[in-house]
Amino acid sequence: MDARAAKREAHQIAADQIRQFLRSVDSPHAPEQADHDRIEAALLELAEAHDRRAAR
Repeated sequence: MDARAAKREAHQIAADQIRQFLRSVDSPHAPEQADHDRIEAALLELAEAHDRRAAR
């Protein structure tokens, strides 16, 4: 596994753990839900950036 693939895998593992934590929070309040949505969007953007870079 090259360094780029290892970094992508590490980011994916971290993203999965963050998503699992966000789902485990009981009934988040509206402001917290907005934060969760922004975090989810950032994780998606990170994954898409890895995909674009891998496609080069």
